[in-house]
Amino acid sequence: MKYRLLKIWICVLVLFMTGCSGGSNSTKEPAEAAADRSPAVAETEEPQESDRQKTLYNNPIDEYFLPKIQSRGKCEAEIRGYQDNYKHVWKEEFENLTKWLRKKCIYEEDKENIIAIEKSVSEYIERSKAVISTELLDTYEVNPNPKKGKDMVPRNSYWGTGTRSRLNQIEGEIYRDTCMRIICLYGAETEYKFRKVDYSEAKE
Repeated sequence: MKYRLLKIWICVLVLFMTGCSGGSNSTKEPAEAAADRSPAVAETEEPQESDRQKTLYNNPIDEYFLPKIQSRGKCEAEIRGYQDNYKHVWKEEFENLTKWLRKKCIYEEDKENIIAIEKSVSEYIERSKAVISTELLDTYEVNPNPKKGKDMVPRNSYWGTGTRSRLNQIEGEIYRDTCMRIICLYGAETEYKFRKVDYSEAKE
């Protein structure tokens, strides 16, 4: 398990690289290539969602929350509530997954690796939220540390009513991506079981 974290991100990079390198090696002229293409072939070349992507995001949490978060028939307050709870549920699922992984460990070094990835995810979330909130609100000219500058107002004072909830959703997505890549790339989707909870009662 010592090198599993490295293997995860190597696999992720390979998936992204292969997904973006869809160029053709054909030397035919454009007109000739178009003439050779039958309607049946053209139909099969329509972009499709990959099986891998479907597997990564085929989970009960997204199935419950995303249609509600993306719904145009709900008021902003309802959507913000779902965004906040989305983060809460995925954070608990991440903690449950790492607890499940620790139970499988025999050696202390493997347990330390799991603790390290928990810390890394937490640090990544804080850095990501800082960068994303600055970009969302365009507060690059506001001193991030008002105690050391002329500005005495912190950046988060510029947050609107939906900023915190949007950042919570992003935090939930980071927990989700980490969980699903561990589950799918380790082939553990048949072993790990999501918690059986009522997501409608989840609270921040």
